Amino acid sequence: MDITKGQLNAIIRRQDTDNAWRKYQVDYPEGERGNFRIQKFSVPPWDKKRRRTILTEGIKRDPGSGDFTKLVEIIPGAGEEGEDLERVWMSDSRAEILEHTPVLNKFFFGEKIKHRRVLINGLGLGVVAHAALTFDSIEHIDIVENNPDVIELVGQYLTVDPRVTIWRGDAYRQQWAPDIRWDLAWHDIWPTIDDDNLPGMDRLLAKYKNRVAWQGCWQREGCLAMARIFQRLDAGTLSAARAWELFGGKGWLK
Repeated sequence: MDITKGQLNAIIRRQDTDNAWRKYQVDYPEGERGNFRIQKFSVPPWDKKRRRTILTEGIKRDPGSGDFTKLVEIIPGAGEEGEDLERVWMSDSRAEILEHTPVLNKFFFGEKIKHRRVLINGLGLGVVAHAALTFDSIEHIDIVENNPDVIELVGQYLTVDPRVTIWRGDAYRQQWAPDIRWDLAWHDIWPTIDDDNLPGMDRLLAKYKNRVAWQGCWQREGCLAMARIFQRLDAGTLSAARAWELFGGKGWLK
């Protein structure tokens, strides 16, 4: 059913009264290291792109309004006409913070359950680590990141807290002492939602199966939903036109 302008405005006003996610935003200054940049950006409440996102992708994809921070990688010459390409690895927008709800909820309820040690594969903008540090029940956070520029650029704002240790290494190959265990692990080393991420997710889940009480992967459900669409295409139970419609509107994420 088509939505009216008045209904859309009401949705935006309602969305902007829900500010619980904002406490997990980071407050880093702009900076750069190598090909990586920390950049600030703003989204006005009635921004056209925001309105279009809500209409086509649903309220779960609403970035929210206000001031935000993002981590981008500049890839020289990777654009369609040879221009530099800007790849966003992570931001602290509403939609992206809520994509980490599974582990954020664990931090929250961990105040009673006493989750103490956390493993994070993939530093990114450090939103998950930043969130974990807001809970006194968290005693130590191990972060594995393979890019030295990201470690230098973002890690400096986290390692001021003695509870944080950043390990430079590959998430799949990182070795640990036999006795190390974690209460929670969150794997987030992928820049986009893609069914091709699933084998890597399965590999990490298997690697830490006997070392972690609970673990999860960023947007695993979205990747599985994408895989199901491709399976239906291959089986002939979904038309190419309908699949394109679903992908275009991110209906597969709902």
